[in-house]
Amino acid sequence: MGKHFFSPVPVLLFLTTILFCTSCATSDVSIRRRSADSSGNIYEFHKKTDSGLSYHSVNILNGRLALSLFDDNTSELLRILEKEFAEEGNPELLQVMVDVSVTKANQISAPDQAVSYYLSGAIYAYEYMRRFLCDSKESEVCIEPGRIAVILRYNHAVANLFSYLRTHDLLTRDSFQFRNAIGESIRFQKPVCRLPLSLDEFKDLLVCANYEPENMNFFSYRFGVGVPLIALPDFNHYNVKNKQFQPQLTIPATAVMHFRKSANAEVNSIAQMELLWADRTDTVSIHGHPFPLCLDLSTPLAFQMSVNPGVNIIRYMLDPDGMKNVQGLFLAEPYSPDRIPVVFVHGLMSRPRTWAQLFNTLRNDPVIRKKYQFWFFSYSTGMPILYSALQLRLGLDDAYAALVKGNPAAEANFNKMVIVGHSMGGLLTKTIIEDSGDTILRKLFENESAELLKSIPEKECELLKSALIFSPKPYVKRVVFMATPHRGAVMADSWIGRIGSKLISLPGFAIDLGKNVVHALHRLPPEQLLKLHVKTGIENLSPGDPVLCSLASLPFAPGIPYHSVIGNEDKAGVPDGSDGIVPYASAHLDGAKSEIVVKSGHSVQMNPLTALELRRILLLHLKECDEKVPPPVQK
Repeated sequence: MGKHFFSPVPVLLFLTTILFCTSCATSDVSIRRRSADSSGNIYEFHKKTDSGLSYHSVNILNGRLALSLFDDNTSELLRILEKEFAEEGNPELLQVMVDVSVTKANQISAPDQAVSYYLSGAIYAYEYMRRFLCDSKESEVCIEPGRIAVILRYNHAVANLFSYLRTHDLLTRDSFQFRNAIGESIRFQKPVCRLPLSLDEFKDLLVCANYEPENMNFFSYRFGVGVPLIALPDFNHYNVKNKQFQPQLTIPATAVMHFRKSANAEVNSIAQMELLWADRTDTVSIHGHPFPLCLDLSTPLAFQMSVNPGVNIIRYMLDPDGMKNVQGLFLAEPYSPDRIPVVFVHGLMSRPRTWAQLFNTLRNDPVIRKKYQFWFFSYSTGMPILYSALQLRLGLDDAYAALVKGNPAAEANFNKMVIVGHSMGGLLTKTIIEDSGDTILRKLFENESAELLKSIPEKECELLKSALIFSPKPYVKRVVFMATPHRGAVMADSWIGRIGSKLISLPGFAIDLGKNVVHALHRLPPEQLLKLHVKTGIENLSPGDPVLCSLASLPFAPGIPYHSVIGNEDKAGVPDGSDGIVPYASAHLDGAKSEIVVKSGHSVQMNPLTALELRRILLLHLKECDEKVPPPVQK
């Protein structure tokens, strides 16, 4: 279908006005690289002297008249401390050895020299954890200030070791040796990879501390052992058949370096890195004892969004056919059969990244992180609503066939699905839990629907029936509507909406289907068919639109709880007013299991109270799903 050419004045007026009026345009999450100095500072914990050592270390070294050796002969100082530790077994000496090693490494500008001190610092810190934390009878390691200092130093040393190995292409090497600060030989073995992909399926692994997220409302992070990483899959080598992922997908990972004594007299210790999937792991085992794993879920997400700016939302709405490659159901992470899908459906003139803040906040909750996985549906909001809703249903059905079917555990979780729809996305979501029968057909074509279906080509007939006739999907068990215009929005009838509709270039198949339908009903001559106007997604939002009115009249499937989050620009908690686009009267639904009104413009999904409410709903969903599972039969 040929492209339209428009006068630039109304185009600019439309683009500028709708971006501000819809309140969908928000400051986007991004990332910046830290300076070499500041990236190490996030690991600092205790107050330091001018030498860089902590006051605690200085006190102990002064008591042994050994402080001068830190500058004069650090290796000799470490040998002396090792000997004293072997005789006394004082854990404070190990803490000092960690501090001395890492502080000295930070002062050395030559990476090849600094790495030996980082290696010693990591070994001493690991030995401290093994000796003085793993013997604890506590179920998890108790973190007190002295222990925190050691773990911070361990993380800092391992981060620098990791960066050195990466820079020198040693990460995936099967075996190589280094010497530590006192000349002992340490053999490195190939890392153990516990990520969802094999090590050679990643194109790079980056240290999170070298980057700083910007414009992020919430930082999903937990202190623990290890170095948070940004793992970048190489999709040129990864088989993604029947799987769709967000473009430039990142996987949050954490690296832990393990050490053990060597049986070979020529090698003092064996070092091996373990790479853990931070989104799926809460602890790391050190000599059989669980330590809390350090998690950073926000930085990988911010990195992903920065390297992948996403689609142009204006073009996405105005040119649906030209943007087909970015439409469909996308997974934010590799599929997990043991987790319940939560599907986000964006609103008018938007895209999946509008959910980034909410997604990032929810993942900080350990229960939600363990029990749920998050998917995103992307569609052009210029297309007719019923067509986009059909694509959502087909996308979910395809996901079931490709990822779930035949796996009982996966089916059990897939059949607990939650869908969250914002704005127009809520209207798409409604079709998942409604039974249309022939209501919409009759509403649009009155008594001629049966004749119509016989008169148009078979392929177009199937498309029409699939879009207009639908029934509840059995796998969806809960729905959340956010700022959804169930009864329309007057913006669709305003000059903004009219200009927007005129600018949208619908795909040829949609125009052809419209022509065939009208021709079958009215036998219009070809010259009148050329004037046919097929309604766009914006026009479907008009309060008087037949499609919208039909959807509003359909009952929801019994037993499916639904919730509403509604915006009020003036005041929270007031069931009235408007979010600037959708009035309360249009967003409200009788029978909702819960409804909250937040002080917000139309982008209610960005409001922190919305995140709290969705967290509450998801935790409630887990509880109610568990209550419905029958107890096992006692034999």
